[in-house]
Amino acid sequence: MKTLHLAIVIGIILVFTTLSYLLTPHTEKVNLYIMGIHTDTGLAYQGESKPAIILGRGYDDSSIHIPKGIMIELHFINKDAADDIPMDLNIDAFNVHTNHLTSLQSQTVAFMADTPGTFTYYSKLHPEMKGTLIIDNNSFDIRSPFNK
Repeated sequence: MKTLHLAIVIGIILVFTTLSYLLTPHTEKVNLYIMGIHTDTGLAYQGESKPAIILGRGYDDSSIHIPKGIMIELHFINKDAADDIPMDLNIDAFNVHTNHLTSLQSQTVAFMADTPGTFTYYSKLHPEMKGTLIIDNNSFDIRSPFNK
């Protein structure tokens, strides 16, 4: 009888654990790397990421495309090793604001890409540094081999 009670209790625990897992939303996370660089024409942002589709491959522009509902870990790196010029990165719509980073410093900021639309990321220190982030309402498989 004790064995039956124990089996019932274990069964109930397993059912509730499984239901809890299935009913909890799971958010995908993407690492997005944006570097501040010094070019022949001035300061600029340069993006790198895995998977690469979010950097515009498959699109007719150089914007960063993210499907709505993805958790973004944005890693901003000041790669200007030669001139030691401070840089920053801001996306007002998602309350993303890095510190003023000096040469080879980095900062990571996480945010949920939950609002579809087109957003500018920019530098408060250097107005020429800007780019476009597009949160797409249409989802796409960011893990697809086609996207790498």
